[in-house]
Amino acid sequence: MLSCLLKFQVKENISTTIAVNGINTDLFMITPNKPDIQEFSLVNNESFFKAVIDQSANSILVTDTKGYILYANDRFLKLSKYSEKELLGSHTRINKSGEQPPDFYKNMWSQILEGKVFRGQFKNRAKDGSFYWVNTTITPLKDSMGIIKYFLSVSENITYQKILDERFASSIEFYKLLLNPDYALAIRGILRG
Repeated sequence: MLSCLLKFQVKENISTTIAVNGINTDLFMITPNKPDIQEFSLVNNESFFKAVIDQSANSILVTDTKGYILYANDRFLKLSKYSEKELLGSHTRINKSGEQPPDFYKNMWSQILEGKVFRGQFKNRAKDGSFYWVNTTITPLKDSMGIIKYFLSVSENITYQKILDERFASSIEFYKLLLNPDYALAIRGILRG
């Protein structure tokens, strides 16, 4: 006889266990459970949360309200090519590419200092001089009095997508030129010699 146990979440804090006995039976036993808070609190510590953040698919950065880096996860370190020692205490300008206008940063700072969430795309420069693009959400983190203490930046690397977009745009421009009658005549003249 085959036995298996299936567990899934039905509501926010209630999970349901379904025990299935037998290969071709219609026998189901449904038992609602509450999550095991005691078990979770055994792993609810700093090293657990650091591991969770470091294993994130996104780059995560925490800064003070002036933009000085207090924490960078492993994904951010890999993307920026800086070591943790080089980044901690540095200003976020360390990654600035110079490709975005000052108004972009002025708008960003204005929003987050007002306590609003900022979303935008940044072209950053890595330590080795290479560029990378990120789609970023910056969230102000407030204390119990509502005062902004930190900023949390969560970024997705979109460099590959930006490269594809640029190549696509270039190929469209190339085909527009090929379809332009004046350009086509010039090409024929060059080929005839």
